Parts: sequence; C-alpha cells; structure tokens
Amino acid sequence: MCVCVCLCLFYLFQEAATFAKELGFETDDIAVIAHKTQNLPKENAKRQRLVVFTQGKDDTVATVEHKRSVGDAESSH
Repeated sequence: MCVCVCLCLFYLFQEAATFAKELGFETDDIAVIAHKTQNLPKENAKRQRLVVFTQGKDDTVATVEHKRSVGDAESSH
C-alpha cells in the first residue's frame, strides 16, 4: 500500500494492526502504529499527515505533526 500521497488516513484498529504488520512495524500498540504511520515518507514534505485509528468503544487515537491525542469514545456521545 502506497501512503506517500495520503495526507489523511483513517483506519479501524484491526486494519491498523494489519497495516503495521505489512510494513514491519513490529508492534501492536495502536498509538505507536499511528505515530509511525504519520512519519512515513510523503511526496509533499511541507504538509503534515493526519492519522486516525478508531477502536470501537475504546479510545480513538489521532496523530498530527509530533502530537498524539487519545480521545475517550464515550465523550463523543
């Protein structure tokens, strides 16, 4: 999968785990996967990539630039 042109990625946590395995990230920590995905090379180095991994009833993980956010899924209802 080429993510070199993607600036915004949304995945379910199961997809994130598969993505990480395919890229050899060697972790199943969703926050670490989000951070590593956000830092993958991209064509436009001037624009930051946003990565969001949803986890159903569990916290949603998002990264942009060098910031990571973990949100409470219940607070959005």
